[in-house]
Amino acid sequence: MDEVRFLAIQSEFKRLILISSVLLTSLSNFGSSLSSHVEFTNKLKDDLLVLVAADQSLDDNLTDVLSGLVEHVWDLVTKYVMGKSPALESCGAPSHKETLKLKIENLATLRDNQVYNILEKRGSSYLQSMAEHLAQKKSSSGPHQLPVPPGFQVFVKEMLTLAVNYAKLVNLNQMVYGPFYVPVLKKVLGIQSKSSPNQKQQSTTEVKTDQESEEKSEADQASTTS
Repeated sequence: MDEVRFLAIQSEFKRLILISSVLLTSLSNFGSSLSSHVEFTNKLKDDLLVLVAADQSLDDNLTDVLSGLVEHVWDLVTKYVMGKSPALESCGAPSHKETLKLKIENLATLRDNQVYNILEKRGSSYLQSMAEHLAQKKSSSGPHQLPVPPGFQVFVKEMLTLAVNYAKLVNLNQMVYGPFYVPVLKKVLGIQSKSSPNQKQQSTTEVKTDQESEEKSEADQASTTS
């Protein structure tokens, strides 16, 4: 099986979840007075994609990476709001930097962080849906018909590229390796695969607790700022 390519997809998936979490956390920290500025949002996105490099290992130095991102985001904010309206200039108040620091550095807990946890679930579901979509409808429709989930609107191109690459690799390996493929994929990616198009799909029911509902609401609120 293409373990190397699966690991590369896993690495890019984690990278996009982290970057999306940092962006949403940053925008929600400053509120709509700043998040409504598309120019700033796009600049922040581009900078984060560069600062969190695709070949960078985040497992051992995530805390240091996040600390560096705090400083960069704050520098970008203060430069952008300088000389603008009072509402924007207030985003540069020292109190905003303290809350920004706490929120971004809390992302080091990954799945224990509410925003990261929900974005990871949505991203995982999107990749699975894309695999099923391309397997069943590749002759009559395109991947553009599957919109990215809430929280990823700024990263449409990146998420779509990742999902299509994942879907093609999943469907190829399902066809070649059959029943031996599923447990290996779970081990490599930690993402449960869809059943083969020629197999009867098994439906699963996700039991949502009150806490998960609350977390989803919070992430939805954060995603509207993007």
